[in-house]
Amino acid sequence: MLERTDDVDVAGKFYCTTFDWTAEPMDMGPAGTYTIFRAGSTQIGGMMATPAQMKDVPPHWLTYFGVTDCDGTVKKVGELGGKVLGRRRTSRTWAALRSAETARARPSQSSRPRTRERRRRAS
Repeated sequence: MLERTDDVDVAGKFYCTTFDWTAEPMDMGPAGTYTIFRAGSTQIGGMMATPAQMKDVPPHWLTYFGVTDCDGTVKKVGELGGKVLGRRRTSRTWAALRSAETARARPSQSSRPRTRERRRRAS
């Protein structure tokens, strides 16, 4: 999940206090600061300031769906009458999708598949 907000300090304090999360700000250079939210040691979400080009969009949460094959998921969306709104490949591959009913979703595929062994080592 990703929240876009106009005031990351206020929003961060709200979520950390309400849900007992911790926040880890991460400098993303020209893109600004990305805040990772954790419940214990588990990353459960993130937050960024709303970019200038989205100033008219109200604060919102954006949900990402973890998939093992983002390209395959994108292909299925087209076959089922949905629409691909955008794609990006960085350390993750993700796409912005819209269902045939106009609901939006973002499948996200990590470049490092999460395995049980890796989860154990991270604990």
